[in-house]
Amino acid sequence: MSPIVEAVGRSVSRARQEVEALQAAAKQRRVAGGKSRNAAREAEAAKFWEPYLEEYRKRLASGQDYLVARDAVGRLMVNDGHTKRSRPTLRKWLPDPSG
Repeated sequence: MSPIVEAVGRSVSRARQEVEALQAAAKQRRVAGGKSRNAAREAEAAKFWEPYLEEYRKRLASGQDYLVARDAVGRLMVNDGHTKRSRPTLRKWLPDPSG
């Protein structure tokens, strides 16, 4: 093979490697950004739910059934001006204490 063809082949190979490295770096930045955004969203949700979790725990400590306590806290949220949460959302944030 001629030296010119070999040089062009090496040049193309190096350029391809550089492009792949840049694409990998961009993907890594996107993934890191997604993880940090998710952490921020989780922290924001925990801050929102904290007063309602406290009320739920207080009702459980007083001996109220967890289903009744969950329903009461859901109604409290609506009374506070928030939209009604779905049952799966309430189950996620106000779980069955028995596990």
